[in-house]
Amino acid sequence: MKSRLYPAVAAVICGMDLYLKSRVEKCVKPGEEKKLSGTPFSIRKVYNRGVAFNLLQDQPKTMRMLTTSAVAAVVAYDFILLHQKGRHLLKLGMMCMTGGALSNFVDRVRHGKVVDYIGIRTHWEKFSSITYNVGDFAIFAGAVMTVLSEFFQNKN
Repeated sequence: MKSRLYPAVAAVICGMDLYLKSRVEKCVKPGEEKKLSGTPFSIRKVYNRGVAFNLLQDQPKTMRMLTTSAVAAVVAYDFILLHQKGRHLLKLGMMCMTGGALSNFVDRVRHGKVVDYIGIRTHWEKFSSITYNVGDFAIFAGAVMTVLSEFFQNKN
């Protein structure tokens, strides 16, 4: 993949997640759950004022400082990484994480909270109660790719 295409991955993830969040904001009431038939997935609207699992939700200034610093550091690292040869799996993983982080950051800056909207029904009650968004899945997938890139660093 050409290095200039990697930022497009981040942009597509960010744009798609922000679009889906706006649709959920307009079409789903808080507390409402729309099951997607034939799948374990459902659409619901949950606001997260903290980071994962609502950590730091009662400390908005700390949240702003941490998320702004983290996004700035990731974007700076991306800029350096994209100017290196090879390392394709790492670049792809970082762009997935960046796209997800940016969409959640934009949400946090605009609204002071992140809109989560994907539920997964399982027989584990605690897991079923957690709500995600596409950005969260992209961050997770990107983290897996970056770890895997360390094992395959000479081959990617």
